Order: sequence, then C-alpha cells, then structure tokens
Amino acid sequence: FAPLYHGDHVHIDSRVAHVGKTSICVHCMARKRDILSRGWIHTHEAIIVFVALGTDGVPMNAPELICETEEEKNFSEMVMRRQELGKVYTKEQNGFTLDSLASFEHDMDSDNDKRFRESIEMEDTALRLRKIFMPRNLNGLGTIFGGDLLHWMETAASACGSQFLRNPAATTVAMDRVFFHRPVRPDELADLTARVVRCSDETVQVETEVRVLRPFLRGTTEPAELVTHTGIFEVLNATDNGYRRP
Repeated sequence: FAPLYHGDHVHIDSRVAHVGKTSICVHCMARKRDILSRGWIHTHEAIIVFVALGTDGVPMNAPELICETEEEKNFSEMVMRRQELGKVYTKEQNGFTLDSLASFEHDMDSDNDKRFRESIEMEDTALRLRKIFMPRNLNGLGTIFGGDLLHWMETAASACGSQFLRNPAATTVAMDRVFFHRPVRPDELADLTARVVRCSDETVQVETEVRVLRPFLRGTTEPAELVTHTGIFEVLNATDNGYRRP
C-alpha cells in the first residue's frame, strides 16, 4: 500500500487467523511511522498458509484455535472465506486453455492498438535465471528456506517488469496466487522464468515459475524437472518520487 524507505520505523503484527485440519492461516500487517503526523501508515498486508509437518515430513493435525471475542470470530470467518474464494479462483484459472481464450485475441489486439504506444510479444518479455542455493539458505528441515525463494521470485519479477516498462524505478506493489507446490532440496538446480502476462494503464502483472532440475538417480520414478513455486507479481510504473505514471 505504501513503500518503505531506509530509516523508516516499521511495526509488524501477525496472528493466527484460521486453523484447518493440518494447516494454519497467519495474517500479517505492516505499518510505518509517519514523521509529520506521528501516526501509523498501513504499508503491507498478507495472509500466509502454513502446513503442520511432523518429523517424518507428513502433515499432522494442527492445534485448535479458540476465538474469544466477536472481532476474532468475524476476522477468522473473513480469512476462511478469502481462502475459499482463492480455491475457487485457482480452479477456474486452471480450467482455461489457449483454445478457450482464442476468441478474445482479436478484440484484445484492437484495444491494445488504441491504448498502448507499442506492442511486445509475451515471449519477448521473458527473463530466465538459474541458481544453486547454498547451505546458508537451508531451513530446519534441510530444504531451501521459502523466504529466500520468494525474494528471488520478486526480484526477478521486478526486473522483468522494469525492463518491459523501460523504467528502473518500477516497483512491486502486490503479490497474488503465490504457491509453494514442493520444497527445493540443496542438490537441485533451480530454474526461474518471469514474463509479463498482462498490462494496464499504470501496472503490469508478471508471472513467475520456478522449476527444479533434478540430478539423475537410478531407480527413481520422479521426473527430472518439476514445478515447485509459482506466483503473480504486480509491478507499478512509478516515478523516482514514487508517483504513478502511465
């Protein structure tokens, strides 16, 4: 909602908002102190889903969440509804195919000619990175820390959007549908692809996908290449002062 700068006084609140059978939803909200008004400015907000795993890596039952006040009950209900809407949205998105969208291509092309100053093929916006993670990136389970992967994805999305917009001041303002499908192990090579999938008057949406290239292991039935992380990042075409520009 608002950018953070070096020297800002930041306060972050997080609390468990909803508990499923083996998962928990944690709501996080960040605020920064405004020097002039001495008030707090809402800057970032996210709902993060965690899965409870046992020492064997198998999901286990999560503890019960007790909501005592009416505000806590309403908030838990709101988070649960958002999770259900997210599942419905994901199901609908997975149902789309290139053939089902072909009928819209002509109308979109004609609109783009009027709204935008130039046209760029989607594949020409693609940015591809590869990385081998180090032991310092490991979490307590011996896999790559999810925060490091999310930082890598956001950095790639920001660079892809900045290159498309021809604007080094372009800034990531939102993340959506970020999924951790499978953990990344330290012996796997991570391959990341970012590309612009939609643009509006002031922002572009960048799709990121992380795949792992697995070493060949005799006797294994797992594929040599797997999708592990996906997400959509919204990049704002901002000025040096943080204002929106077309």
